[in-house]
Amino acid sequence: SRLTMSESDDDKPLKSSKKEPKPEEDDDDVPLKKAKSSKKENVQSQVKEENAPTAAKESKKKKKTKRKRGDDDDDDDDDDEEDFDTRKKKAPAKKEKSSKSSSKSAKTDGKGQPKKPKKEVKVEPVYEWWKDEQPLAQGKKWRFLEHNGVIFPPNYEPHGVKMKYDGQIISLTPEQEAIATMYAAMSRTDYAGKDVFKKNFWKEFSEKLGKNHAIKDLENCDFQPIVDHLDAEREKKKALTKEEKLKIKQAKEKTEAPYVTVVLDSHLEKNGNFRVEPAGLFRGRGEHPKMGQVKGVIQPEDITMNCSEDACPPRCSLPGHAWQSLVHKDEQTWLAFYKDTINGEFKYVFLSAGSSLKGQSDREKFEKARELKKHVARIRQRITQGLKSSGLEMQQNTALWLIDNLAIRAGNEKDTNEEADTVGCCSLRVEHITLGTDEEGPTIYFNFLGKDSIEYKNLVKLRPKDEEKAKEGEENPCVSFVREGEEKNFRRVVENMRSLTSNSKKPSDDVFDQLNTSSLNTYLKDLMPGLTAKVFRTYNASFTLDQELYKLEDHPEKSSFLRNDATQLKFYNDANYQVAILCNHSRAVSKTFDSQVEKMDEKIKGLHEELADLKKKKKSADNKEQMKKKIANLEERISKQETQKQIKLKLAGVALSTSKVNYLDPRITVAWCKRFGNFPLNKVFNKSLITKFKWAIDEADEDWRF
Repeated sequence: SRLTMSESDDDKPLKSSKKEPKPEEDDDDVPLKKAKSSKKENVQSQVKEENAPTAAKESKKKKKTKRKRGDDDDDDDDDDEEDFDTRKKKAPAKKEKSSKSSSKSAKTDGKGQPKKPKKEVKVEPVYEWWKDEQPLAQGKKWRFLEHNGVIFPPNYEPHGVKMKYDGQIISLTPEQEAIATMYAAMSRTDYAGKDVFKKNFWKEFSEKLGKNHAIKDLENCDFQPIVDHLDAEREKKKALTKEEKLKIKQAKEKTEAPYVTVVLDSHLEKNGNFRVEPAGLFRGRGEHPKMGQVKGVIQPEDITMNCSEDACPPRCSLPGHAWQSLVHKDEQTWLAFYKDTINGEFKYVFLSAGSSLKGQSDREKFEKARELKKHVARIRQRITQGLKSSGLEMQQNTALWLIDNLAIRAGNEKDTNEEADTVGCCSLRVEHITLGTDEEGPTIYFNFLGKDSIEYKNLVKLRPKDEEKAKEGEENPCVSFVREGEEKNFRRVVENMRSLTSNSKKPSDDVFDQLNTSSLNTYLKDLMPGLTAKVFRTYNASFTLDQELYKLEDHPEKSSFLRNDATQLKFYNDANYQVAILCNHSRAVSKTFDSQVEKMDEKIKGLHEELADLKKKKKSADNKEQMKKKIANLEERISKQETQKQIKLKLAGVALSTSKVNYLDPRITVAWCKRFGNFPLNKVFNKSLITKFKWAIDEADEDWRF
């Protein structure tokens, strides 16, 4: 069941506006792994001193001064496309002669086996910005910023493999071949079967072919020879020896080394997404109307760089080219930006998710949500009064009730010729809502495509008095019970929605015809400074997790949940699951899901057989105590395996990571882990999240509460 405790939305980023570019301040719902992160190694262990920005050498000699600053959220809209660069190929660089290394006599481990050399690990001191006592001036993000710019994708290399048309072999120019290869690379994906994708691709491909070309339609095109070539190239890569793969990896790291780090004031920070997006076929999110169009090549002339006036400016790595402009905006956190060739949106280069700027932005976001906690009772009282009004005020408060209770995003108006037809609360249409009744009272059924074209289906109703029916509803992720104390308001909301979806409106008409996200957020700022629909969403998600986790404190089965890591993890995931359902965070079920569950079943079955065998042997065993311990250990293993299977089945199709990255105050999780058995944090936070939330790990003790 959806917890109806939720709230709001993300204020749709301004990155797509065609006016002066502003960095997108909402990385909401973008999985952390999709951020174009740099390598996992530590900053200075990755970058030799000569490859780091100039100021990095001097900064090592200076004493580090810690300073406080804010941030805009990283903006990564990576579409995971198969990409190819259609720049003209330059002459290959001369190969460097490899130097021979002298071999040393191998040490042994006492058994005649040579000891493996210990890997030297350089540990960098953590920049603890949260303890900074020298804040910057209002609105300023840094005093000094220096970096080496961006790295461009390699040039497209023609392979010369010919495609077929109507059974005939067809020759293509390098430019035509590049586009055909993009399509061939995606021929086995779901996109290749979508009409919009094929239509957009054919329009661009046919333009490159020209009117007099032998190829006249897509249906008779046979890209299989190119597909076979790509498969062969893939197999060649797989067949490389370990040494060959290492050599390629080292060459890549050497090329990227100068771009990995940035000098921010007196310390080094990791760059987040220094690679310029390659050309390729656009996919977009959800059912995007522009899928299949060819993303153009980004040139230096398309890119604006940002650094300090006294910094060494980033050098353009492509001879004969220059940056569009060089600016010195210390109130911005982006290092560079350029326009996407498909939608005209701005793509930004930011520091990594674990940087001080992003960390401060995260902390400010969660502190704003905690501030809402002090005002939420007064604001909800205001909503209750507003539900009884009329006109714009009634629409504002009805929408706000939905945002607060159902976690529906605010939503924006959009051109469906430019973007997928996805909606939020303010852009709901009559066709998305069905009003009804059941034995408990009125109901509202929502059915629409939300962000990223994810289905939102939710039947909102009063909680049944019959506990068996209530439990059945709680187990249904498409049912929400009205929050306790909100029953009267819900009935009023239903009345308002009835008038807003009356017979005078067509199915395609807006429900909230006087309202948009901008005017709603203006109204919210009157209720509390800095309040937006997204703050409501963050508050309700974090508050829900806090409440769910701390049910363990007085839980009758507390000792059972704390029995081992598997059972405690299940308790945490169950709490996280409630937030994911609340926020409608879902994902596609893996194609290998069924086979994975089968393997788990086989393992559990094998353990049960082993247990039965041990119990038989126990009767005739000489050392019954030892056998008893073996049986107990095996029963514990079976319990863990069965718990892990329960977790897997419950979380299929649910995305827990989205809320962890964007909506859940990490201090809630850190404090809970410390409070209950010092539960290992790496069981619930992956390595990226631990890096991202170092400030929370240091700040929250076992008594911290949201």
